[in-house]
Order: sequence, then C-alpha cells, then structure tokens
Amino acid sequence: MRVRGMMRPLLALWIWLAAALVPALVPVLAAAPLQAAESGWVGDATIGEARLVSAVAGTGDLDHLPLGLEFTLAPGWKINWRTPGEAGLAPVLYPDDAATPGIDLAFSWPLPTRFDAFGFDNFGYENAVILPITLSGFTKGAAVSLSADLEALVCKDICVPLQGRLFATIPAGPATPTSHAQAIAQYAAMVPRPANSDGISASAPDLEITAASISRDGSGAPGLLLQIDGLSGQVRDIFVEGVPAVAFKAPQPRDDGLFMKAVGSDIPDLRTVPLTVTVDAPPQAGAFLVTIGDDTAPGQPSDSALESSL
Repeated sequence: MRVRGMMRPLLALWIWLAAALVPALVPVLAAAPLQAAESGWVGDATIGEARLVSAVAGTGDLDHLPLGLEFTLAPGWKINWRTPGEAGLAPVLYPDDAATPGIDLAFSWPLPTRFDAFGFDNFGYENAVILPITLSGFTKGAAVSLSADLEALVCKDICVPLQGRLFATIPAGPATPTSHAQAIAQYAAMVPRPANSDGISASAPDLEITAASISRDGSGAPGLLLQIDGLSGQVRDIFVEGVPAVAFKAPQPRDDGLFMKAVGSDIPDLRTVPLTVTVDAPPQAGAFLVTIGDDTAPGQPSDSALESSL
C-alpha cells in the first residue's frame, strides 16, 4: 500500500470528464445517495464533514480511477492545504489493504487561500472543497472496495480533529460519469500545474520567475525575494514550500521584487534547499521550482516537492 500526493496519469481523464460535462461549476452539496458514487459522511455537520465521491460509476477498462475527498465546512471553519503554513495538519487518508490489496491513492491539491489562525498564517480551504484523488493499483476490470481512515484538522477559534473511516465501492462495469464527476473535474482544474523543464506551467504559461534571492525586511528578518515576469495583473498570493518548519508570509511588493518574510524557530540557509513556489496571479496560477542564487532560473518541480507523502 502506498499513499502519495499529486500524480499525473489521470490528467487526460480529468480533461475528458471536464469536456464531457457542462463546464459551469455547480455547488458542492450533499446529494441523495447514489450506488457506488459516494461514501457516507463522517464528522460533525456543525463543524465539518467529509466523504469520498467517485467520478465514475464503474471501473470499466480504467487502470486509474478518479475519486475525490469532499469536505463541507460550517461557516468560519477551515481545513489545511498540503503545506499547512505556520501551524496545522494536512488531511490524510490511510487505506486498508484488506479491502483491495495494493491500492495507491494520490492526492491533487487545488489552489489554497491564506488565512489567519491564532495569529499564524495558514493555507487551506473554507466552505467546501473536493481534493481530487487518483486511485490505482487494482486489478483492471475488477470491482474496487476502498476502506480508509481519515485524519484531518478543522480550525476556527479552536482546532478539532475530523476523523472517521470512509467506505466506497466502485463496481465492475461501464465507467460512466456520476453526478460528482463535474465537480471533481472542476476542482482538478483548480490545481496549479508544475512548470516543465523550460520553466513553463500549463496553468500559468505567461509567468516566469526570473530571479530569486535572499533578502531582509526593514527589521532585518530574512526572507525570499522574487522577480516575476508575465504578470497581467496583481499577484494575489505566493505559497513557498520546501523548508521544514519554516513558513513564508504573504508577498510584499518592493521596487526590487516581491518579498516574503521567512518565519520559524530555526531558519536554515535558504540557498541549500530547492523551493517550490506556487504563484497565484489571476487568471493564472502555477508551481515553479526555484533555487536561490544571483541569476536564478526556474526548473521543473520534483515529485517530492509537489507531492505529499501522506
């Protein structure tokens, strides 16, 4: 059994699902039960609930199945992104091998928002979100039974665990779209695409990180300074990953670029670690790998940088 973060083999299937369905985004609401399309809810409706949903009604001849982990959250409550920020915990699913031995779950992560939790900058989602999941490692053409333990943290004025066991079965048969397919495909389209070896992200083709360097703010605190070309508007946010136990504050515009203060109890030499930088610059959002230097060119984010080992 393996559980991983982002995975690319299902991209073509996500595109097929999005094209096969009405492109308008529909609200993600609890629907009437449909056979093989969803698990039951776990959690507390006054705080937050979660369930598994399937984009297909059967396994067909697929070797990867498009699922989703759906959250509905009461007003003010939030869950975390794959990198929580200064505090928090990313949602985790632990599948049970006894149900379908050898299955592999790979999460994709829609673009998060930054929010304040107890004075800390955290990254995540509110109201409702579906985390797309790629399920593989099963016998092609056979039914798939998934039993998995969920661990997540839901925060408002306090943080409380959201835990429970989720069960879902996708029978053998035609892989026709379910009522959840459109919403899953829409959230999959919100995942920032990693830049290729030329530094180009499919979801942010005009953006280019032309330089990355260490700088300091007026108080002397260290941070990351970025120069970005190809912007058609304002940068809404930047999320920096790759340094354990270190988070980065929201970008502050300066004459020499965008500065993000690093916060943590033990900030290492940032030049020693490749950083994954997710840029949110509507209508574009992409993920780039940068190495700090005098003349930094973006590269292709590694799987370990973009994926969560859950």
